[in-house]
Amino acid sequence: MGSPKDSLNDTYRVDCLSSYMGSTLDAIRNGVNVRGYFTWAFMDLFELRAGYQSKYGLYRVDFDDMRRPRQARLSARWYSGFLKKNGSSLLISRTQEDLTRNTV
Repeated sequence: MGSPKDSLNDTYRVDCLSSYMGSTLDAIRNGVNVRGYFTWAFMDLFELRAGYQSKYGLYRVDFDDMRRPRQARLSARWYSGFLKKNGSSLLISRTQEDLTRNTV
């Protein structure tokens, strides 16, 4: 999910990931043979139409700095917690306080 906003507090992306993960888990419970899931993208990248303007990554990349430092967004910390807990409890808790508490 791309965004023109360069925020570390990307609750909209957490909601999107949570929705996809919830639907995927429901499908698995209903017998669908799911082999894997990949987020797009791990970190901000160059997008063909929008260049560096659209922010896709779970990690923010500072393209103005020659060292290209990266910072974990809220979605990266949420996704990490989701994977560590096998997806059980994080789909239910979406409040900022809960998301912060369930981070790496």
